[in-house]
Amino acid sequence: MIAYITAQFVDVNVFHFLKKKTQGKMLWLRNNVSTLTSQLIDSIAVILITHYWANALPMQADVSVEYQLLKFVLSGYLFKVFFALFDTIPIYIAV
Repeated sequence: MIAYITAQFVDVNVFHFLKKKTQGKMLWLRNNVSTLTSQLIDSIAVILITHYWANALPMQADVSVEYQLLKFVLSGYLFKVFFALFDTIPIYIAV
């Protein structure tokens, strides 16, 4: 919940900041930049909380912790990036 709430807070604020800067135009930019930013924060927070607080990630003893955490963050983030960019088309259709 910590990661989700933080990411949603960032998403909404970035979206509205960009809406003000673009004077309500460029929905595709606002949607993608705010979503990609918040999803990066969410990915980092989830992995760090899961590793450091819950100790629930399958870590390999012979590989550096930083490399493994980066791999977890990037794999989760790239998955989210794909779907965030993919949902731009339905957003435009809906609007």
